[in-house]
Amino acid sequence: SFDEGSVPLGVPASVVNAAYDCDNHVRDWPDAGRFDRFFGAHSWANNSGKENFYWLPCSYDPEESYDLGLERRVDVGMVGCIYEHRMEAIKTLLVKNVTVLGGWGFVGEEWNRLYNLCRCALVLSHSHDLSDRLLANMAQGCVVLADRGIKDAEKLGLKDNVHYMTYSSWWELVEGAQRARVEEWRRYVVANAKEFVKPFTWENRCRTMLAEVGL
Repeated sequence: SFDEGSVPLGVPASVVNAAYDCDNHVRDWPDAGRFDRFFGAHSWANNSGKENFYWLPCSYDPEESYDLGLERRVDVGMVGCIYEHRMEAIKTLLVKNVTVLGGWGFVGEEWNRLYNLCRCALVLSHSHDLSDRLLANMAQGCVVLADRGIKDAEKLGLKDNVHYMTYSSWWELVEGAQRARVEEWRRYVVANAKEFVKPFTWENRCRTMLAEVGL
């Protein structure tokens, strides 16, 4: 994240001044014009129309998000801020006898282990944005249940019912969680997802940024 004092001004011409903003979908600052190269996680959001803008989607860390090979006894996992619409989704799942595990404050190994106990991971984005959560959950071996219409998903190459499953109603969400109980189907989606996310590591993102600025 940025604050006014963190943006370097008056940098010597020999120094490359670049920035990477994961949250350009929720704010219009910093101004891409202050940088030689501006990397944004969302191709459609703030600063995306600037000449120096470069789309660089969120990614994941394979050392933090991976499959532990545990028995997956829970239907759906959801870790994060439980906004009202997320709570509504969770309540609907529970009413339909879909088990849910999650909450707020889980990080590191605890966060990874929690998702490893779940067959599915619930993704309900802030503004139909493609988040790092979605990719990390795939690497963890979960069937990702994501809200339909996530911008950049198709552009990234994600395919519904191949790499993940999408929903546009709570009924479809419940149906997706129930379908993932079928072991053969779950293994198919998980295998595709794990293969898909392999290149999308933060290390590779850094390599791209360095290459783009000529380093």
